[in-house]
Amino acid sequence: MMKVDVRLLGQYDFDNFTLLNALMSEEERINTAIHEYTHFVLSNQSVYGTIQYCLKKLTISLTCNNDINKMKSAIDFFANHTIKVQEGLAVFIESTYFMLRDTSEYEKFINNLRSNNKLYYGYVKPLCFILEYMKDSDNNRKMAIAHAVFQLALKSMNSSIYDYDGKLFATNKSIKKLVSRQDFSEKYLPNKSFFAMIEECKKEETYEKFSQKLFSLAKSEADNSVDFYRDRLVKIKDFVLGIFEGSPNIKIYKNRIAQVEINEVDSSSVFLQQIPTAFNEDYVKRNMKKIGYESLKMKCKSIEYSTLFLLGGLQKNIVDLFNKMGVIDFVGEDEAREIVFFYSLRDKEIFGCLLEKTELQELLVQNDNKSVLLTSYKNYDYENNRLLGYSTTTENVYIYCDRTYSNTLQYINLWDNRKVFYRYMVYESMIVILIKINENTLFLLPMTPMVADEAEKDIRDNHKNMRPITEVEDEEYDPYIIKDEKVRNEIDTIINCLFFINLSVPDVKQNP
Repeated sequence: MMKVDVRLLGQYDFDNFTLLNALMSEEERINTAIHEYTHFVLSNQSVYGTIQYCLKKLTISLTCNNDINKMKSAIDFFANHTIKVQEGLAVFIESTYFMLRDTSEYEKFINNLRSNNKLYYGYVKPLCFILEYMKDSDNNRKMAIAHAVFQLALKSMNSSIYDYDGKLFATNKSIKKLVSRQDFSEKYLPNKSFFAMIEECKKEETYEKFSQKLFSLAKSEADNSVDFYRDRLVKIKDFVLGIFEGSPNIKIYKNRIAQVEINEVDSSSVFLQQIPTAFNEDYVKRNMKKIGYESLKMKCKSIEYSTLFLLGGLQKNIVDLFNKMGVIDFVGEDEAREIVFFYSLRDKEIFGCLLEKTELQELLVQNDNKSVLLTSYKNYDYENNRLLGYSTTTENVYIYCDRTYSNTLQYINLWDNRKVFYRYMVYESMIVILIKINENTLFLLPMTPMVADEAEKDIRDNHKNMRPITEVEDEEYDPYIIKDEKVRNEIDTIINCLFFINLSVPDVKQNP
């Protein structure tokens, strides 16, 4: 799901995290996070959302047209019949957030939608009469009503559609025949059933009767035990696999779907499953060029404000990819090649290259390299504090991690037995924690401001070995991490290359 105005602010795409734009203003930050969090929770707790989550986990071979068509038919069905519920509820919860702060902020938000974002105003419009009722209620009542509306949305997304054979959702023709059945729409299609319940509430003539009807419809007697959700997940998995019945890759799909499990987590921790992004993947794909070894060597020596990004061995990346796909017994060929990206911030260029191991080693030790050396968090030897399999004469090495903070703790815990220093750099709506893990190596983890606040609390409470650098202002140098202008420029170069290389405005620097 995504929230769109002039630019993409946030996205939830059936992963275990939400994406938030690193260039958001402060006033956009929280309500966008709430919007995407609503998608996250509604999807993860519902039948329709879990089906979409399972479909997202499958990787279909480009040569298997039959499965590609089945996937498209299924995804289109589940997306098209939940979009109004998902976006209507998400904007409704956003509106509630503003209303809890101040009614005038809610009015401003709704009026702005009505004038400037007719698509999203159209999603929330059927729920606006509820928001008008809420305006005169106290905050506890507002929260209770908002919760009830959420329960109605969840109820609509929780139809037992898995009682049907999954193969009925493999073609548009069979789906159309199914949807045409009497009473199917209001019983099994969330967009229909949710707004049908909302309309029942709207028919009530007084606020008291409206409230009674809303809470009555929202009341659920469903089993909320872990066993219930596990049994339901089994049915959902069988349903999803049924969509691809007869596929030559069905074993791979079974292996991948088997990795989906039920986990109990605290709701507040789910809210903090956020990753900042510039939503520039399309730009990178369109502008990525191939480059040869000799040309790459010259660029590393001649172009300042550039980044050489080591992503690891081709074989290892392929094996990891196939494991994620469900090919658990895949063994890659013994090819000694490495994946390398080169970013030129000066020229706004991105290059991709496959290097032999000997070529990469030669590149890493050549004299006068001007590129900043960056490596993936998966591509570093933490035990021996060195690049995995390589040596370098570069003065500083930077490790980039693109995971959520909670999923990065397994690396942070590696340094529990020794003192490490850390500090932050701020870029627009993104905060990057810098952890000095040895004399010449910094670990970089971008976070949203909300996550950074919680990360700081966690570090102070649970990682006493980590020493914050607090004696300097944000833009000042310190004796341990940002020792001079060179280091600060290198970090700025990395962040601008990875996040903001597509911007036509001047590059984003650390906020003073």
